[in-house]
Amino acid sequence: FSEATLVLHNVHLRPGVPPLLVAAPIEVALEMSSGALDAVFRLAFPRLTGHVDDNGVARLRWARRPGLGSLEVDVKVDGSMLWLHPRVVQLRGRRWRLPRRVPSYPVRLPELASGLTLTELSFGPQSVRLAGSLPEWRAEVPRARVEDVLTQLSVVGRPLNLTRRRRV
Repeated sequence: FSEATLVLHNVHLRPGVPPLLVAAPIEVALEMSSGALDAVFRLAFPRLTGHVDDNGVARLRWARRPGLGSLEVDVKVDGSMLWLHPRVVQLRGRRWRLPRRVPSYPVRLPELASGLTLTELSFGPQSVRLAGSLPEWRAEVPRARVEDVLTQLSVVGRPLNLTRRRRV
């Protein structure tokens, strides 16, 4: 990935041994190169190659005969399905715009790690942008690290009180 952004909501520590750092939900945004898209297509559809040009247009080509032509497609994410809608056919230098009634082709998305759900897919100049959400994320935090953070917070000048009755 050339860029990744995570936005964590409702981040908190759950007491326990060891303590857990918990965030829910999490918004994920990734940007990857067009070359990575081609690698994904080789796995899913060995007969096709995928490419995004400098104008952000996605094209599919036959893997064995890439010079024959291409198919420009739009994509839409709907739950666990990716819908490829053909727009333009280009064969030997000629372009034909396809009518809107040409059906879209569904592609089932694989189950993603840790319950990640893909919510958006868009194209930029030679790049693919993905957005998704994760219901919850947990990570164990060593007790010594929690004590270091509390020590740093208490330096602010106000006493830090972490009792059950009152939160800071």
